[in-house]
Amino acid sequence: EPFTPMVGTTTILEDSNGDVILVALYNFLPEGLFGEESVPVASAKIPKGATVRIAAPFMKVFRDGSRGLRIDNPNEISVISSGKANGEGSERQLLLEAKNAGNQLVKTQKYLSAIEAYIGGLRSAEVVPTILSNRSQAYAMLGDWGRSLADAAASLTIRPANKKTWGRYQNAREKLLGGDQQNETIIGHLLPFEVDAQANEADTKGKDLLGLKNDGNTAFQKQKYAEAAKLYTSALVSFGETERALLSNWALCCLYSGAHLDVVAVAAASLRIRPEAKAVVRLAKAIYSLGQAEMCVKILEQTDKALFEGTPATKERDELLKDVKATIKLFQSDDNHFPSRDLGKHKHLPRWIGNIKTFDAGSKGRGVRATTDLKAGELVLLEPPLASASRDSFEKAKESLYTINKLSIEDASHSFLCQAIMLRSQRETVLSQIVDCLFDGTNTRPLARLNDLMPNLSLSPPFLPTHHEYHPEGEKVEFNSDRIGAIVLTNSHGTVSNFEYTKGSDAALYPAVSMFNHSTNPTCILDASSDCAKVIVKANVKAGEELSICYHPDEDLVRAVNG
Repeated sequence: EPFTPMVGTTTILEDSNGDVILVALYNFLPEGLFGEESVPVASAKIPKGATVRIAAPFMKVFRDGSRGLRIDNPNEISVISSGKANGEGSERQLLLEAKNAGNQLVKTQKYLSAIEAYIGGLRSAEVVPTILSNRSQAYAMLGDWGRSLADAAASLTIRPANKKTWGRYQNAREKLLGGDQQNETIIGHLLPFEVDAQANEADTKGKDLLGLKNDGNTAFQKQKYAEAAKLYTSALVSFGETERALLSNWALCCLYSGAHLDVVAVAAASLRIRPEAKAVVRLAKAIYSLGQAEMCVKILEQTDKALFEGTPATKERDELLKDVKATIKLFQSDDNHFPSRDLGKHKHLPRWIGNIKTFDAGSKGRGVRATTDLKAGELVLLEPPLASASRDSFEKAKESLYTINKLSIEDASHSFLCQAIMLRSQRETVLSQIVDCLFDGTNTRPLARLNDLMPNLSLSPPFLPTHHEYHPEGEKVEFNSDRIGAIVLTNSHGTVSNFEYTKGSDAALYPAVSMFNHSTNPTCILDASSDCAKVIVKANVKAGEELSICYHPDEDLVRAVNG
């Protein structure tokens, strides 16, 4: 049975009468974070001076007899207004502290914790998101709806609660969608971003961030919208470095944790402040993982080459570009048939669906069948993990785990997989919706298309993170640890690399792969790793036939055990 790390933290709340109460929060800190390194993350999630709202408060008597509140579900507490920094200098200090705290967590591979630190710091920013929002409006007045949308999205990524910016984002999106463009079409049209023109040096010399912002506002009021946009750009390029770095590092952590839709939004926001080579590569990698290979090539080839000169990102860009172009050649097939042997040793692989679809398999629940005749050795599915966890992290954080009931060698990685999904589901709408489609061993779920079980650009508004605060119209899916545990046990897979089972190493959740039913004589082979799962046909299959896999990687052992 999986077990999930649960660490409690406490804070003190004060009401308008000056009365105080102790609040205990559980499942609140990611990755079993505790001790000194937990302080910046906890402080960023609920900063001192913030106003909070608690749903259905649960009164508790603590061990020492004092009364207080206990919150087990972090979704039940929300920050409705943060304590504001006193002046731009204080804001800078909070941003730098968040950056340093997040960077330290990255060094220990606590990426979800680092994300919380970066987000907490960015929520204290006021000037940069205001400038981005103002530039969005300047571009709107110029009829440049693409840049207006991108700037409004960048502003919202930093400061999601601003109603004025939401209005600007929606206005730009409606203008772009007026031509019946889909989300991925809009993103593909706008990327890579063109470099924004800056104001003349004579107009910016000796000006600080607020001075340039005010000059931009003055130009806007005089209806000099192009001049205003240039002044705003100069302000962002000259003084927005800390916010840009926080966003770029946040994108890196999302890349490590597999949140590719968030990488697109956050890296794009970083690039709207100032172009930077590392953010371009991170954006391109995420776009490719989401199945947009040609868009990835466009980003890498059309971004100004001068941006990469003398940077370590040059080699990474060249390797990625070479790999993606080679993969595009392999997948150029009119009939969508693709021999798996052609995959070779490609380091990067995108999501890809062959000639297969889900169907109602009756008593077996849901299954996958071929839509055309398939040949032995043919690839039918490539799927990056929706979430994954390494057994290595158990050794680094085992002191924060509570072991319960019967344990097996897979418990550690499965526990961390449960925890990763639980924590990410508190923020990510798309992940929550996909996980909610999966069978938990008890409750049946509606039939889902394979395309809807893998994150793609159509599932999220352009350039916005998948966090719940950016999807107010969507129904929020609530999970408890029991259901997450059941879903993981029913649907996750261990590591299988090069068709050899690596015992007790990693665990990953592949929602599309989980649609294949089990057989001791399967029609397909599952080759899964922490980077990508591949489903390959073993023998010729006729159109309409069900495809199956063996849930255990050693088929001979399964047959022996089952007689």
